[in-house]
Amino acid sequence: MKNGYTLIELAVVSSIVGILSTVAIPSMITTIKSDRLVATANQLTSTFKFARSEAVKRESDIELVVSGADWHVQLDGETIMVFSSNYENIKVEGLANMTVRASGETTSINLSIVDDDADTQDRCFAVLVSGQSQLTKGACINETP
Repeated sequence: MKNGYTLIELAVVSSIVGILSTVAIPSMITTIKSDRLVATANQLTSTFKFARSEAVKRESDIELVVSGADWHVQLDGETIMVFSSNYENIKVEGLANMTVRASGETTSINLSIVDDDADTQDRCFAVLVSGQSQLTKGACINETP
């Protein structure tokens, strides 16, 4: 009865682990990039929905103000929430100043959440004049919804 592993057994196991790692690591990197893109898109959506709900709740206009790459939710000039991407390689294209009225209505806008990586699928955040919003996969169409 043997008490250990032979060199051939260790070489076979090491080869299997190496092959599995070669296959799994690129897939894992793509998954992480995609998750970061989705997290940024969800954070952007949450920021807008927060602004809209605050406008309706407070019966007051809420301003969404662009500052660099950030979007500040402001009430009477005071910032009550800030959206900013937590990842350097993810950009939000189309950010613009906008006002959410007390009725929840606003101007329509299409925002693209992109990372310039062909392996991930960009997101489009569209806001209608009624204040309703939608997050979809794929690039935004340049027309207003």
